[in-house]
Amino acid sequence: ARFELVDGQIVSLYSGEPVDETLVAYVLSGEFDQKQLPTFPTPTERHDTIVSNLHALLAALLKGQSFRVYSQATGVFIEKKEQSRFPDIVVVRKDDQQRTRLHQVLNPVVLVEVLSRSTQNIDKAEKLEEYQSLLSVEEYVMVAQDQPRVTVYRKISASKWEEEIFEGLDHGVEMKSLGLVIGLRDVYEDVVFEKSV
Repeated sequence: ARFELVDGQIVSLYSGEPVDETLVAYVLSGEFDQKQLPTFPTPTERHDTIVSNLHALLAALLKGQSFRVYSQATGVFIEKKEQSRFPDIVVVRKDDQQRTRLHQVLNPVVLVEVLSRSTQNIDKAEKLEEYQSLLSVEEYVMVAQDQPRVTVYRKISASKWEEEIFEGLDHGVEMKSLGLVIGLRDVYEDVVFEKSV
């Protein structure tokens, strides 16, 4: 299980729900036994497949260029709230990368979240606002799990952003800040969508 500290609360990264304070107190107590911890949500196979596909595609397409791609374990420091988030994918400029003393990225260029039912409201609202508050961020990309649909929020100016939606396996998603177009068929390779009734 992975967690974020959000507004002073410990929150499950995959459910978006705060951890009960009694559990936190128990973990910090001398009576703590790891075997007695409750089970927390983890990413779905579909989520993991999409993140793996995106990471591999971006790493291959950006090889030899001025960008570096990280996935899932890289914290991004949100100065506005003095806390960290852990996007599914973080893209930084190699020569200009800045980090806190706790190794959190200060100046990402592109941030990607793969949406899930339990966290999509947070990704579409709280994280959108937080990521847009970072001066270095040029694009925030939200990838649906249940259909081939990618939404890109792209910075136009310091205070203006545009939204662009890419749908269907035969289309590509454009990441202008990276100079790339990635086919949605490649993003969703090996993902089986449930048929609607």
